[in-house]
Amino acid sequence: MKGELTIVLPRAIRDAFAIEPISAFYMFLGANMIAALFSPIQDCDETFNYWEPAHYLSHGYGLQTWEYSPDYAIRSWLYIGIHAIGANIRRLLPHSNKVSEFYFLRYLLAFACALCQTLMWRAVCLALNPRIGLFFILALVFSPGNFHSSTAFLPSSFAMYMAMLGAAAFINWRGGIKTSQGIFWYAVGGMLGWPFAMALCAPFVLEEVFFAMISDKEGVFESCIRLFRGAVATLLLVVCSSPLIVASLAQRLSNTTARPSTLSSISISTRSGRSCRGTSSSTMSSRPRAVPTSMAPRTGLFTSKISC
Repeated sequence: MKGELTIVLPRAIRDAFAIEPISAFYMFLGANMIAALFSPIQDCDETFNYWEPAHYLSHGYGLQTWEYSPDYAIRSWLYIGIHAIGANIRRLLPHSNKVSEFYFLRYLLAFACALCQTLMWRAVCLALNPRIGLFFILALVFSPGNFHSSTAFLPSSFAMYMAMLGAAAFINWRGGIKTSQGIFWYAVGGMLGWPFAMALCAPFVLEEVFFAMISDKEGVFESCIRLFRGAVATLLLVVCSSPLIVASLAQRLSNTTARPSTLSSISISTRSGRSCRGTSSSTMSSRPRAVPTSMAPRTGLFTSKISC
C-alpha cells in the first residue's frame, strides 16, 4: 500500500536466536573438545573411583577403592557401566588401545555436554532474549570451570548435564509448562550422578507452587497434574534403580562376616610364587583366586607396576 511504513525486524528478533543453533553447538563442542584433549585430571577420585573401575569392566582388571569393595559396596556400578559401554565402542574400531579408549570416552562426554549446553542456550534465548544467549555462550566457552567439568568422568559432571536439561525445561514455557520434564531430568542427575543435585529443582518447584496459589481452580489443577507427573517419573526412576541398590546391600550384608580387605598394605601373589607389598588400593581381577582378597599381578590404567 502506498505510504505504508515497513519496518524490517532484525534477524535476532525475527528468529529468536542471534546465531543459528548449530553454530552455537559447534562453539560449545569446540571448547569441550579442547578440554577433552588438554584438561588434566584434577581429582584422584576421578582416577581411582571411576577410570579404574571402568578399566576393570572393559579389560577384566584394575584397581578398586573401598567404596566398591564387596565388604562395603556403598557405590553403584551403574554410572561406571554406562561409561564403560562408551569406551568399549572404541574397541570395535581399528587401531584401538587404552589411550584411544580414554580419549574416545572424553570425546563422548564433550559431545554430550555440548548438546546439553545448546539446549540450555536455546531455552535462554526463547525465555529471555538472544543477546543474553550470546553472553551465555561467552560465559561457558571461556569459563575455567566449564573447561574442567565438561569432560570430567565424575558424577558431578553428569549431574551438571542433567541440571542444564532440567533448567532448560523449566524456563522454556513455549509449547506449555514443562514442570514434569524438569523434575525428571533433575531426578536422573541425582540418581545416577550426584544425589544433592536434585535439590537444584526446588526453586522451580516453589515457583510452580507460587503460581498455583495465585491461580484459579483450573490453574491449580493443572499445576497439581504437572507436579504429580514429575513425582511419578521420579518414582519410576527410583524403582528401576532399586534392584541395583538392593543387590548392593545384599552383597554387603553377605560379606559382613568376611575379613575386610586391607587398603593400606596389601599382599600380592605373583606367578613365580613370591609375594610383594602394595600401598595403593586393591586390585580387581576377573581371574579366579583361592583367596578372595588376593590381587592380580597386573596394574590398572593409571598405576605403575609394583616391584617385588
